[in-house]
Amino acid sequence: MLSRALHNQILQALPETALLRWLKNGNIELLQAGQVLCAPRQRMLDMHFPLTAILAWSNLLEDGTTTAIAMVGREGAAGQHNMLDFSNHLMVQCAGQSLRLPADLVRETLHQHPAARARYAHFMRAFATQVSQTAVCNRHHSLERQLIRLLLFTLDRSIGDTLRMTQVQIADMLGARREGVTTAASLLQQRGLIRYSRGRITIPDRQALEQHACECCRLMTRAYGAAQT
Repeated sequence: MLSRALHNQILQALPETALLRWLKNGNIELLQAGQVLCAPRQRMLDMHFPLTAILAWSNLLEDGTTTAIAMVGREGAAGQHNMLDFSNHLMVQCAGQSLRLPADLVRETLHQHPAARARYAHFMRAFATQVSQTAVCNRHHSLERQLIRLLLFTLDRSIGDTLRMTQVQIADMLGARREGVTTAASLLQQRGLIRYSRGRITIPDRQALEQHACECCRLMTRAYGAAQT
């Protein structure tokens, strides 16, 4: 259990005694893609520290459409601290494990341990960069480049070079029509940048895909890289 918990970078910064306390008082849960962890206007009492899962904060409109605002993987945590407003909901983008903890215990522990508190603060700054650059990207860049950003960001939080994502999931994340996602994915596949088949996207050469990424993607990657140092 201890080795699994160390997938998360904030947990890595905890002294062993604090980490063992978290594992004793929390639950490691297996989350399924599409599972809602916090509905709009719902108060969050727990924090989620993804180990292998990837979570997404999305904005839900009155007509039922969604657009992802930010994603959280093993580099951070999701809870009240990064809920942007009560129209957001937290859902599982990619299935995997996550440690769920009472928010009060997390605040108490971070107050007591400066190294973990500093790692958490770095994550929050990078998270803020992600939110702002996602808004810019959605407004100014093509759907193809938005898709590249989503794929690279997800790849950085996954194990291996294959992602399990359907076109419906991608469309919901980007707030786009499925037909547009199909066209963008087909263009990337024709260039040999991805291989797509039945909800599985393989990225054979990350560097080649990065060459087609927008500045938003690079700024977000740089922010999280700084957060890890």
